[in-house]
Amino acid sequence: GRPNSGRRSIKLGSYTSRDRLIRVHPALDAAFVPRYFVEYIIYHEMLHHHLGGVSDRAGRTVYHSRAFRQAEARYPWHREALSWEKENLPMLLRASHALGRERREAAAVARNSRTGARRRSS
Repeated sequence: GRPNSGRRSIKLGSYTSRDRLIRVHPALDAAFVPRYFVEYIIYHEMLHHHLGGVSDRAGRTVYHSRAFRQAEARYPWHREALSWEKENLPMLLRASHALGRERREAAAVARNSRTGARRRSS
């Protein structure tokens, strides 16, 4: 996943049907994040693979349908996971912002080292 860069929301997971790929936000690697929460995010994304989307009356694809929400609620720690997310969203956002800063700083160092190497070789 990609860290958040200044927003007030965070995309904790995603599923790409074309690649059959689940991505999990790197902020979920933080020590304060409980395992059941990461498992819940993965379970949620696996449901996207399993159930796909359904068309509504207007012909739009709905991914979080009633059937999806019912299946999601069968996760054993569903309520705990939602409660944990609500209580800890500010910490997740801070972790995401820190990851974004680290990546920007690392990219700047890499750019500067490449520029310096070109100057020395000229």
